[in-house]
Amino acid sequence: PSARKLQGGLSSAVQVYEVYVGEGMTRFLGVFYGSYPDPDILPVGQQMTVERPTGIGPIRSGRVVYESIRAHLNGFLVMASADKYVRTQLYGTTNIFGSDSDDINSSMIDISRLIDIAHGVGKTISSDMLAGNLYDDEIPLEGMAATRLWVFYNALDIALWEYQPDLGGYYRYQDNADESGKFSQTMDAFTGQPLLFENVIVLFAEHKFTKPTLIDIDLDYISQSKALLFRDGLMYKIYWTSKAGEYEQSSGILRPIRYTNYYDEAFPLKPGQTWVHLVDTNHRYWEADPGRPFEPLAASAFWAVRFYDPTQNSR
Repeated sequence: PSARKLQGGLSSAVQVYEVYVGEGMTRFLGVFYGSYPDPDILPVGQQMTVERPTGIGPIRSGRVVYESIRAHLNGFLVMASADKYVRTQLYGTTNIFGSDSDDINSSMIDISRLIDIAHGVGKTISSDMLAGNLYDDEIPLEGMAATRLWVFYNALDIALWEYQPDLGGYYRYQDNADESGKFSQTMDAFTGQPLLFENVIVLFAEHKFTKPTLIDIDLDYISQSKALLFRDGLMYKIYWTSKAGEYEQSSGILRPIRYTNYYDEAFPLKPGQTWVHLVDTNHRYWEADPGRPFEPLAASAFWAVRFYDPTQNSR
């Protein structure tokens, strides 16, 4: 929780993946492409309400699933080292170490350093390498009302999203990690502004628990699996795929995960930013009672997703 209060830079990320890492905790993996936070500029008249970080972060250790995400985006990974077993499975990495050995959240990266690393990689990413998804302002038909989304990873790790009609996106909130049922709005420590995402996706993928904190999430070469898309105050039951198409087979280059309908036709995301919650394939979702999220309630527009960790007695 302390690390999330200090998170800086996520409002400039085109995508954020929230990944379960064991022991009731999740981590955020931000994807930056063409847009970086500027630490020297604030909106006119803005007052900072949270402590401002010295760079993007805090940066934490690498995870096995990060390699799948990195490879599909043809990018590079910035991390604060990794377990020996995990490190052998990660490629295109740069380690950033903390400035304070007593503070696990002290690993940050200056924006100029991040840009220098990108230039140093010397890799040109063409539009073809990132193609495959459809973005459209027009609201798709047959969505179900979804003004709020509640994602339960653990009694001390719960995310809440609330739709903002005037802004066209969802604000993110995080529980206070005290089982009080109270939430605090997730802020970007650079801007002092709340995180707002146009698309929130719940992506169902197989999780393999080798150890309580060593989890492999299967994202590669999946023909079709389920997902939920929240956009424009509506929820859509969609699918995702990472199967190799003609481009991948002829070039040997992976492309991003693609979101489709049942017939493998591209399903439109809303132009803007996307937050992806990764959950296991057997985890359930339901329309819930806002006052009692574990209880179903039809037509509430409040959707709940529960993550279950087989190595723990999740509450």
